[in-house]
Amino acid sequence: MIKPVTYQGIFNFKANLYALEVRSRFIDQSKANGFYKGYGNELAATIIGNTIQIGTGAFVVQGRMSEVVTPEVVSPTMTSGYVGYVVARCETYHTSDEENTTFVARIGTSLAAIPLTQEDIYQAAADSTNKVYEYPIYSFAISGGNIINLVKLIAVVGDYERLKTIVDNALAAAQSAVATASA
Repeated sequence: MIKPVTYQGIFNFKANLYALEVRSRFIDQSKANGFYKGYGNELAATIIGNTIQIGTGAFVVQGRMSEVVTPEVVSPTMTSGYVGYVVARCETYHTSDEENTTFVARIGTSLAAIPLTQEDIYQAAADSTNKVYEYPIYSFAISGGNIINLVKLIAVVGDYERLKTIVDNALAAAQSAVATASA
């Protein structure tokens, strides 16, 4: 029996298999994460008082795609001297709502001290039981009651462009070497 996966039909689509397909397009398949350049405002973040607003855009975390259609606001617990992450929290199994992806703030005394849940969300069981993967998209610090040093951590989905640059540079170096050797 052949089961259709990416076809119409209420019982055919398997999100974990589609995530595997998306993952296969990344050079480092353990890091199938990123935002799509030129879509929305590319998850641009702004500090507004004691909150961080994440703008529109589309992104993938471990091959699972999400779209921010209206800006999202994250409110970290304001503890001076702490640092934190804005985390894309991806949950695979929500049958009664659309809250598969949310943005949350996590803070700690150091970034390394902030625990993140990172379960295998590619497994087949992720389509019938909730698996969670938390991916930091921004880091920040808290000082004097203010959020400072907001840094974007999520990179552009651009493995093809990076690979093309590597190949173009290697080709140019090879052509230069051949030209020098021929002279």
